Amino acid sequence: RASALPVVNPMNLDGEVRGFWRQLLIRQNVNNELLISVQVNPKGCSAEEMALELASAEKALRQVAEVKCFYSQHFSGKSAPPADLPHTRMAGDAVLVERLCGLNFAISPNAFFQVNTAAAGELGRVLAGMCSAYGSDAVLLDVCCGTGTWGLALARTVKRVIGVELSADAVQDARKNAEANGVDNAEFRCGKAEDLMDQVISSVGKSKCIAIVDPPRAGLHINVLSALRGCGGLQHLIYVSCNPTSWVQDAERLCRPSSKRYPGKPFRPVRAVPVDLFPHTDHCELVVEMMRDSATI
Repeated sequence: RASALPVVNPMNLDGEVRGFWRQLLIRQNVNNELLISVQVNPKGCSAEEMALELASAEKALRQVAEVKCFYSQHFSGKSAPPADLPHTRMAGDAVLVERLCGLNFAISPNAFFQVNTAAAGELGRVLAGMCSAYGSDAVLLDVCCGTGTWGLALARTVKRVIGVELSADAVQDARKNAEANGVDNAEFRCGKAEDLMDQVISSVGKSKCIAIVDPPRAGLHINVLSALRGCGGLQHLIYVSCNPTSWVQDAERLCRPSSKRYPGKPFRPVRAVPVDLFPHTDHCELVVEMMRDSATI
């Protein structure tokens, strides 16, 4: 309210984007420390004026909260910005540190991390219970791994972890998290899962594998599903779903009879556990344990 610059109005009749303040990203850890990134429209605003406005915003926010990291993000477009649009650190630490599953996780502005830490801890316990039955000689494939949360939390229970993640910031965080937590049997590869899975599966050869897939709401790419079906050493798969619609679609492809497009023996669900990651909403995280039709534990 104290700013002389207006909030962006996306509904201008001439289609032009006017205004300065666009949106505010806030991440909070269990210690009530905050990472804040202010997205602004730099169009028509001098660098000096923009710096003064952002400095005033930081000062105001620090008066009411424990701000550990303060960033800005510049975007002049009409629609939503790309997911990898960079953030510029203005003050404070580069990352927010969160404690989960007995480990410390560094979180940067663009990296995905579960929004409900307490419930995510329960989700981690569910995953650990499902993985514990499969032995310490397995390779864990962590698909859509984000900052490496599940792979690092389970690394001590398996022989090796390979994480795959699209976000370069998240992969950088995952590697730093592995080093900070003394995990030396995990590696993280950056790129689209559909482009990397054949390479990842080739690298593990005939090793015994477990896969945890935690895709975005759209579900897994068809090439990822095909690669998982065709991995001979993969007998157990754990699907973490935030969208029941895409889960049903992916389950049909994982469980359908063998074909040229979906090689290997089909999977079948053996256990499903809902986790209330989003209290007071209609949404629920669903964890489904699957195994090959011929597999036994």
